[in-house]
Amino acid sequence: MKESKKIFSRFNSFSVKRKVAKLKRKKATVNFKTAKTALILIDGLAAEDNEHIFKFITFLRENNIEITQLFFYNIKEKVDSKTTDHSFHFSRKDTDLTGKPKGQVINFLLQKEFDLLFDMSIEKYFFLNYITALSRAKLKIGLYSDALLYFDLMINMGEDVSMGNYIKELKFYLQNLKT
Repeated sequence: MKESKKIFSRFNSFSVKRKVAKLKRKKATVNFKTAKTALILIDGLAAEDNEHIFKFITFLRENNIEITQLFFYNIKEKVDSKTTDHSFHFSRKDTDLTGKPKGQVINFLLQKEFDLLFDMSIEKYFFLNYITALSRAKLKIGLYSDALLYFDLMINMGEDVSMGNYIKELKFYLQNLKT
């Protein structure tokens, strides 16, 4: 890693930890029966996972959960940021010099109190980690990681990390979670 990237990484890590410490959010145990809203973070370049993710979104909608989707594209080009009322697209072009997400939509998503936040990315990106860390979601869910401490529920997939298996585990835990 280049020295400048290491410096930005340390600065960002410190900055996020400070903001998380000041963050006021209502943590709660939420399952598919009690949830009304969900924010879904999606790696826009992982096309092989889209079929599984869109089936999961359909499942959530069938459970009367209002979905907001945030697609992140790890590219330098600008992407059209809003495609529908509840679907937003961003790239590295939508970050400041330190790599932090910026813009009105990001501010809106960070202020909104979602019941659930699902990080549906297998790869970990600072952009999505930042959103996860500073979201006011009542229950934040993602893949297990030693490095990320912002999830309330982590799914440990061991060596069998695939979107299909991850979604199976999500469904199992959230259908059986007692509130």
